Amino acid sequence: MSQIPAALSVLLTLAQPAMADRLLCLGTGPGFMLDLDGATARLDYLGDGIFPLSPELSLPRDAVARFEIGTHGGPVPVFVESAECRILGATLAFRVEIGIETSRSGQPMTGCCREAD
Repeated sequence: MSQIPAALSVLLTLAQPAMADRLLCLGTGPGFMLDLDGATARLDYLGDGIFPLSPELSLPRDAVARFEIGTHGGPVPVFVESAECRILGATLAFRVEIGIETSRSGQPMTGCCREAD
């Protein structure tokens, strides 16, 4: 879990506004990192993987958007909401829920995201 403050630092120090739709997310329960970029999802949770994202990422504005990460075990739903999300004393612009069952926290995995370039 010591990687989370460093990851949050990276998320918060991205100074340029986004030129294209891309989200960097940090898990609040349990800890994970998720990078959604176009038609690609990179998920780091108990290992790192790169998966197709469908449909291609389009940031929701004042709404919730549903996507799917294509895994070998089948599609995993991802919900991105345009809503303030507090993590480690910071407020990010998006919330994320990933429909992966975990042994510690059940389902879904939750986190906070910000736009990146």
